[in-house]
Amino acid sequence: MGRTSAGVPSPMVLGLTPPANELENKLQLTATGYYSEKRFAAALLDAELLVYAGSTWRGPVAVIGEDGGKTIDGCTSLEYVPRNWPGAVPVPVRLLVEIPGSIDLRINPGSRVTVTIPIEDLREVAESTVNDGSGS
Repeated sequence: MGRTSAGVPSPMVLGLTPPANELENKLQLTATGYYSEKRFAAALLDAELLVYAGSTWRGPVAVIGEDGGKTIDGCTSLEYVPRNWPGAVPVPVRLLVEIPGSIDLRINPGSRVTVTIPIEDLREVAESTVNDGSGS
């Protein structure tokens, strides 16, 4: 019990924090091989993430990495919001996907299950769900 037929431990066996919502559940299941990345990306598009908010909210803040790449950090629940953030604001992921340029979306930074997804990949999933008629 607690493993797939391929021998992959479940999130519970790995001691991951019990998920606070369905998106966290799908994130953990994807990270442990129980849920497909494509299905997770589609679920992510229909979700909201808590993003960094300074004292005056002007929109999502992208962090510039050492390699020059831009990353927007988002959290699936308050538990994962870094303590050094002054605040967090819920933002629909579909809105983040509309930000132009090459940007990565890092989910639950600093946690045991941190995932980084290029926003371009989410754009492709969004376009494919619209094109096949399954979009919202």
